[in-house]
Amino acid sequence: MKIDISTAVRELKKGNVVAIPTETVYGLGALITNIDAIKKIYEIKKRPLNNPLICHVHHPSVIERYAYIEDYQRKMFELWPGPLTILFKKKDIVPDIVTAGSQYCAFRIPDHPVFLEILKQVDEPIAAPSANPFAKISPVTAEMVLDYFENTIPVVDGGRCKVGLESTVIKFIDHQSLQVLRPGKYTKEFFEKMGYRIVDYKNQNLDRLLSPGLLPKHYSPSIPLILLNKKYLQILKESDVDLFINKLLNQLSLNIDKNAKIGFLVYGDFPTKDKVFYNLSKNANLEEIAQNLFSFLKEMEQKFDAIISFKVEDQGIGIAINDRLRRAAEFKIEE
Repeated sequence: MKIDISTAVRELKKGNVVAIPTETVYGLGALITNIDAIKKIYEIKKRPLNNPLICHVHHPSVIERYAYIEDYQRKMFELWPGPLTILFKKKDIVPDIVTAGSQYCAFRIPDHPVFLEILKQVDEPIAAPSANPFAKISPVTAEMVLDYFENTIPVVDGGRCKVGLESTVIKFIDHQSLQVLRPGKYTKEFFEKMGYRIVDYKNQNLDRLLSPGLLPKHYSPSIPLILLNKKYLQILKESDVDLFINKLLNQLSLNIDKNAKIGFLVYGDFPTKDKVFYNLSKNANLEEIAQNLFSFLKEMEQKFDAIISFKVEDQGIGIAINDRLRRAAEFKIEE
């Protein structure tokens, strides 16, 4: 069911879970100090307890009640509100279930007027992982949330998400060094231009995650997704579609029926949603591709038996697009 802001605030204060719009994806929200409500998030999503949650606030002053902020970290606040999540050392008031047992808690200020108003009215952090069953395609519309949970979760409809991919997650090492744990709109190159040294992050322990979005399989449709190097996009343009599919299936030795309905998730000079082609952006615009990625994948999984997708330029938000496709794919040819 769809609800308004005031109803959402009442439900949250009562310890219930509400789906809330952000600029990235829709989140399944609960107050972080209500452990029972946080448990509901994990149960509803079937999310592993080792996967931490991101906490959302309306102002940095709220974070200071729940975590320790170093002065040198405040420079990043100029990117808020926006799709950037920062890890801070948490205070004891933050339940361990929120951080999956880590001493660090992830915070951000979302850039969405509906969510910001809810946050101002509750005046405490709201944990809000993507409002979908764990590891499935992230929802970017209220309708996707309602479809996932068969209308059992109340949703505040804030329209389509304008970014369409989850936030960048960073962790400071010191005043001049940081790690990018999850790629998003803000990239390593972006932070280097701000004057930071980037320290590579290798998540060696999948049993203790510092950030969401680190598991190798994630964002996945319910049908096989094949990810190809972008050079195959040009080959597809110059080929008969059936011939292209047959060669690919033989090359990969895929266990996909040759009579299966296969859709192509493309970009550039292709028809828009014409039979088998779903064009993310006719101009190959990376921001537009990001906005359309999850909604197109969701629509395609309901119409096809398999999806063939293509990597994009590995720059800007394209790095995050490729990250999501790589984790969603069952088969990959990246060279």
